Amino acid sequence: MKTLLALAAFAVALPAAATESQYSPLGSKACRLDKAASRKIPRHEDFDPMLYRCGTANGRAVSVTYHGLNVRVSLARKDGKTFEVFTPYDAGPKIEWRGQKGAATAAILRLSARGDDGRPSSVLAVVKLGPEQDCLIGIVDAKTNPQANDLARQTADAAGSRSCSKPEILGAAGSVAREILDFNVSR
Repeated sequence: MKTLLALAAFAVALPAAATESQYSPLGSKACRLDKAASRKIPRHEDFDPMLYRCGTANGRAVSVTYHGLNVRVSLARKDGKTFEVFTPYDAGPKIEWRGQKGAATAAILRLSARGDDGRPSSVLAVVKLGPEQDCLIGIVDAKTNPQANDLARQTADAAGSRSCSKPEILGAAGSVAREILDFNVSR
């Protein structure tokens, strides 16, 4: 009995595994342009589409496609399922992968759009990386939330308990957060 109590006390004293961040490149400046794949995408008005390959991270092949005024970030899983998030301006420059010991359970991506003042403004998109599917769970407006990174990380760290059914704006809602959320929900 004393041995069981000692083992139980030892187990309680062990700290929980810490959540870690790992980073990988994202966007046209950090990734390789795939000219052959870009030529296969239909032209959009006056714009030639450009597909950038950003390597593989956390079991997902990452790519960014610039197609007219739309930007698509794709996370392609080994099982063939692909999750996509969209923005009307730009994405990057990196993805923050959140998890324990290299096993990410969420990703945070910076997405940009033009704000009401016409200047670029950004949000942090929090993506749940699930065993069956990946999904957008929340958008944090970086302009209206002074601690946007902290809020995005807290949400990412609790991603396992979040539903994929309806992404939401986290924290104070700004116009860019609403625009990017609507841009993704309407697809």
